[in-house]
Amino acid sequence: MRILLELLPVLPAVIYILYYVYKNKERTKDEILIGLKDGNWFALFIVTVVFTIAVVLILAVENSGYKGDKYTPAKFENGVLQPSKVEK
Repeated sequence: MRILLELLPVLPAVIYILYYVYKNKERTKDEILIGLKDGNWFALFIVTVVFTIAVVLILAVENSGYKGDKYTPAKFENGVLQPSKVEK
C-alpha cells in the first residue's frame, strides 16, 4: 500500500501520456491532436502538487514506525559503560 501512495504523485503524468499515445493511434489524418508540447501542463502540475501534498500528509499521519520496541540508551553502571539496546 505504501508503494502505491509513493507513486501517486506521478499518476497524472502517466495517465496523460498513456491517453496521448492511445488517442494518437486512433486519430485520422484530418484530425489534429494536441502534442505533448502544447498540452495542458499547468493543470497537470496542479493535480500533481495536490497529490504530492496528500501523500505527504497521509504518510505523516500513518506513523508507520516500529511499535512496541523499547530503546534503552547507553549508561554507566558501577563505572562500566553498558551499551544501548533495543528490546522488542
